[in-house]
Amino acid sequence: MGVAYPYRGRMLRWVVVVVWLAAGCKFHFDPRTSSDDAVTGDGSAAGDSPSGDGAGTDVAMHFGPVVQAVKFDTATGNFDINSTQGGLAPVTAGNMVLVVCGAPAGSGPCAPVSVPATTWLALDMGTALSVYVACSAPAITSIHLTNAGFGDAMGTVTEWSGVNVASCFDTKRTSTACPPAPSTWTSNSTPVVSQNRELILSVGEAGSPNAGWTIDPRYTLAIDATGVNGTADVQVSYRLVNVSPATYDATGTVNAWATSCYNDVIAIKTL
Repeated sequence: MGVAYPYRGRMLRWVVVVVWLAAGCKFHFDPRTSSDDAVTGDGSAAGDSPSGDGAGTDVAMHFGPVVQAVKFDTATGNFDINSTQGGLAPVTAGNMVLVVCGAPAGSGPCAPVSVPATTWLALDMGTALSVYVACSAPAITSIHLTNAGFGDAMGTVTEWSGVNVASCFDTKRTSTACPPAPSTWTSNSTPVVSQNRELILSVGEAGSPNAGWTIDPRYTLAIDATGVNGTADVQVSYRLVNVSPATYDATGTVNAWATSCYNDVIAIKTL
């Protein structure tokens, strides 16, 4: 028995060292090494080539870039998203805010006006799908959406951290129509992005209270905003990449829609 104690002490010291080393790694920002053999917007296999859809380059993070994602819909047009309608928490000043509005009757776009006021960059001013971004938002507590045609609409607000707030928008591909449902949809591909590290956003609008959106496994769903008061379903999904500048797309399926269904893919510059 006397020989076992020194041996056990050495084992315990070895275990402590291993645990200490493992704990020291948990904040690392490590790229994935597995292949992402998706199909790009032009129908070619992406593989691991940086000239395709950035396959095999998604970044595994120990924290998410989505701070909050809320929704509110209406049957009458103009509406507010705030703490009582949608549950919007005060935005952390300096974060990026993305506003998406789906107006299935083609009565949009829904222009945002926030409290406090800020400058909104229009990324898509479609009548059925509109997208606006504030790269470095103030501590927003409320957003009013004006739907010009006064039809029913779904609004979503997502808050994002870790972006280049000085100039967050990079490039986009917008207003790609869905085939008749049920079907597979694609956003088609963006132009080549300007830097390695990007937040790629997939945004979709479908004229159905529950469109049954799915998104390919390269993306993480931030919000699937199914309708309650209106007949629109908006989805916002994202992926983080770190690779030589490439083009990016998104694909998935949609189970049901009427009147309108569109998809955008947007590249945002991260730090």
